[in-house]
This record gives sequence, structure tokens and C-alpha cells, in this order.
Amino acid sequence: MILEYPAPLGTSGDGTRMTGQPTKPGLKITAAERPNTLGISQRDLITLLQKIEAAEKSKAPVRRDFTRWPFRHATVKITLIQPSGGEVQLRLACRNLSRGGISLLHNAYVHPGSTVVVSLPRLSGGVKDVAGSIKRCLFRKGVIHELGIQFEDPVDLREHLGAGKGQEFFSVEHVDPEKIVAKILYIEDCDVDYRILQHFLRETNVSLSLVVDGAAAMEQVGNGFDLVIVDWRLPDTTGTELVGKFRQIGINVPVIIVTADPVGLMKSGLWDIPNTGVLTKPLAQTQLLRAIAERLLINDKDKQQHTSDEQEVTGEPAVATAFTAQFEKLAEKLEKALDSNDQKQLIEIAMQIRGSAPNCGAHKLGKLADQAMTMLCDSSAKAKQEDMVKDLISACRHLESAA
Repeated sequence: MILEYPAPLGTSGDGTRMTGQPTKPGLKITAAERPNTLGISQRDLITLLQKIEAAEKSKAPVRRDFTRWPFRHATVKITLIQPSGGEVQLRLACRNLSRGGISLLHNAYVHPGSTVVVSLPRLSGGVKDVAGSIKRCLFRKGVIHELGIQFEDPVDLREHLGAGKGQEFFSVEHVDPEKIVAKILYIEDCDVDYRILQHFLRETNVSLSLVVDGAAAMEQVGNGFDLVIVDWRLPDTTGTELVGKFRQIGINVPVIIVTADPVGLMKSGLWDIPNTGVLTKPLAQTQLLRAIAERLLINDKDKQQHTSDEQEVTGEPAVATAFTAQFEKLAEKLEKALDSNDQKQLIEIAMQIRGSAPNCGAHKLGKLADQAMTMLCDSSAKAKQEDMVKDLISACRHLESAA
């Protein structure tokens, strides 16, 4: 049974008027509209959370997959689905939000495993209903309990959290370097910085290409890169000017701009350029890996899901036949690399296919290339690598079935 705070006569537990208790037309009972089950205001919520977090500082940090971000809302509505099939509407105070779940404060114990739907406030207005389940219910103090809710499907934090000027937020807290498989273009004229970046990426499966100025970058950027990392100050241009040129010619690859002058960078119009982030020097390895993972592992998944949903609705043709010759050439390159047992070349070609295929409508081919890259980078899967590459070659030559 879910216990609620005492409610005024004729109202339900969340402060709304009960059925069978009519009011005069237009009359609003403002005294009954408590913002949450704790009955605390936004200001009091901030004070309460400051005390809770101060007490937690002495505890050992918890290792999590997703980063928790402050999401201090005095009112977040949830629907609690009871085992009997009934529903209870609650207004709860919110503490944190992550890609995988949310932390809410309630005035009663709720059994872990209970099914809920969270009406998650959006930056653009309105809410997004997200299904989940209660994973924990921790007693805090007095009648206060903290509910940890895990979402059934991860949410896109960009819909609900806004990074300030000069600040990026990351969805992932810890990154497994081996899961980063990408073809990256690095635009940097300082050899020391290049060596540092190489060292930071040593445990990843990244193919890193270096160019030293904007002119060379313009020649190379269209070669199927998954990500571009660019220093803001280049010999012939700035990072923001260069990325602006990329976008003008239709190159929408994700970009991370690196700078030792964040103030100057913020004044250069960075935040007007889509799909672009920033890192401040000196770089830290964990910071770099989180930024790359955000652009490739998180944002790309959200984009693929969005694209897939659109295609299901529109029913547009999957593959433009104009790309048949290009993928045939890639198939021939794969055959030559397979015959010569050139593992590095096989991975690079698979990367190129993965980066290009979705833009041509060949989404199944892109997924197959992604699987091939993972297998080629796994030394324990050598027995299956040849068959996987042959499947990829066949898919390149049969684009219609790989859409």
C-alpha cells in the first residue's frame, strides 16, 4: 500500500479535487495544490538537497555507467502502476537525472520493482512520458524516501538538460576505450599535441589521421570520418571558421574543437554551429574519452533511432542507385585486403563503410560494417573474421538487400 501525506478534506493525495466533491464553476482550491508529496517549495528543495549531498561527501564514490546531472524540479509527475492494475498519480520532487534513470523524493516507501511512467519536463516545453521501474527506495530522514527509477529505454538528455555557454555535459561517466571504434580526423599543427592525443587513444580502436591546417582539412574531411577533432587556432584559419565551411558544403560529421582560450572561442560563434562541442586544454584522458563517446556512442544512437523512426513513417526508398559503383569499389578493396591478410586495412575500410552507408540509405550495411569492425578488433574472434568480411563484401555488392 502507498501511503500519502494528509490531504485536505475532499482532495486526493496529490492535492487534486476528488470525484464526487463538486466545486463551484471556476473556483480553484489553491491551498490544496502542493508541489509534491513532501509539500516543499523549489527553494526548500534546493536547501534539502544541499544537506543530503553534504552528508554524502564523506562516502566512497559510486561507479556508474551514466552521469547524474542535477535536475532540481519541485514537481515531476509520475504514474505508479499498482500490481492490481490500478494507477496512482503522484507529484514528486526531483533530485537528479541521467540517461538511464531519475532520482525523486517521496514521503513514503514504495516497493522496488514497481512499474512507473515519468512525465519528464522538456526544455522546449511540455513533457515526455518515459516508462521505467523503481530499482531502489532509500530512507533519508523523517518521512523522506529517495526513489531510484530506471528507464526502460535511455533518454536523450539534450531534450531535458541545457549546457551553458562554454559547458558540455556528458551522458556517460565511465568509458571502455575498446568500445570506441572510429575513424577520426585530427586537425592540429602542434606535433606535441598530436603525440598526446595518440597516447590518450592508445587503448581504443581508433584510426587517427592528421592534417596541419584548414586547407588540408577541406580536402580530407569528406573521406568518411566518424569524428573531427580540431584545434581552434590553426595557421590559416580558426576552428570555428573551418567547421562553418564544413557545414556549408553539407559535411555534418560531429566535431570537437580543442582550445586553450575558451573565452575567445565562445566569442567566435561556436554555439551557432550544429553538432559541435568543445574541450579545454590541457586535455585529460577521461575527459577526451567521454567527449568522443558522447559524440559517437550516445548521439549517434539517438540519431540512428530518429532516422529509423522517420523511415518507417515515410517509407522512402532506402538506397540511391548512384552509389552502387562506389560500394563495388569498396568491396574490391576488402577482397584485396582479405587476400593479403591486411588487418589494419580491413578495419579502415569497414570504418569507411560504416560512416558512409547510413548517409546513402544503406542502414543494414552500416550495422554490418559496425559488427565487422568489432569482430576484426577482437583477437579471440579470428576464426569468424573471414566469414564476416565476406558477408560485408556481399552486402556492398547487393545494396538493395542491405538497406
